[in-house]
Amino acid sequence: TPKGKLHWTYKTFATGQPDCELIHARSDENPFLPHDFVANVRKRYTAQQVKQELGGAFIDSGGNHYFPDSWPRYVDCGDAYRVRQGDRWLHVRKAECSRLLALDWAMGKPKRDAPSVVPGELGGDCTAFTVADLTDDPDNRGLLFLLDCINERIPLGANAPRLAEMCRRWNPVIVSGDDDNLSETMMLECRRYRDIPMVKCLAIRSRNKLTRSQAAIVRAERGMVYLPEVTGTFLQGIDGAAGKRHGWVEPLCDQLAAFTGADGEPDDIAD
Repeated sequence: TPKGKLHWTYKTFATGQPDCELIHARSDENPFLPHDFVANVRKRYTAQQVKQELGGAFIDSGGNHYFPDSWPRYVDCGDAYRVRQGDRWLHVRKAECSRLLALDWAMGKPKRDAPSVVPGELGGDCTAFTVADLTDDPDNRGLLFLLDCINERIPLGANAPRLAEMCRRWNPVIVSGDDDNLSETMMLECRRYRDIPMVKCLAIRSRNKLTRSQAAIVRAERGMVYLPEVTGTFLQGIDGAAGKRHGWVEPLCDQLAAFTGADGEPDDIAD
């Protein structure tokens, strides 16, 4: 399978070098594959990946995987979310959703590499909590409505109390995060707070961040991830409390749009 124009296979076989021939074929042209193979694989891939993995094309992704500016929006109507599907409005009842909270812990250690920093200022990664409703309705299964997000440098000892505060506000039925060593420690700490449900740890299995993000990237590309409807005027103060409540949308969109999966970049929300 081609791996982009920077890969050695492109330079060797697709640039017209002497004594080299490139034979190109799509997966659906392979008579030995099961009849449903292409359809099943397509469900797990983005449009760019389909061109590469199933179409056999040399694709350079450019590093961007999330495009939140193009995600659909929802309007909170109290007991339901109103969304547009095609030329009609659809109301998704909150009673038919499951409330989720996904988290990515960080140590929140003070900076020590610069003598001029403010005393007590924290460095390193941020702790991220993201709250969403996931639809269970058989007719609209798997839609994800993002409700809130924090991305802050929190001292290690304040992580669990901060999570308890978020749980009191949103009452999630499921809290989940990676199964790294820090998560194992934090699980014990979280048991001290009755507001926090049992934290479900998801196995990393040595997969890198981009691989772990694959399912979310595909879901977002298919228009199944919704952001709240927030206009510029809305944020500027016609409803100050509501504008403040949705202040997380822009930072979330900025970080996801810049996500590449490379180490050392701000990616706590994506992770």
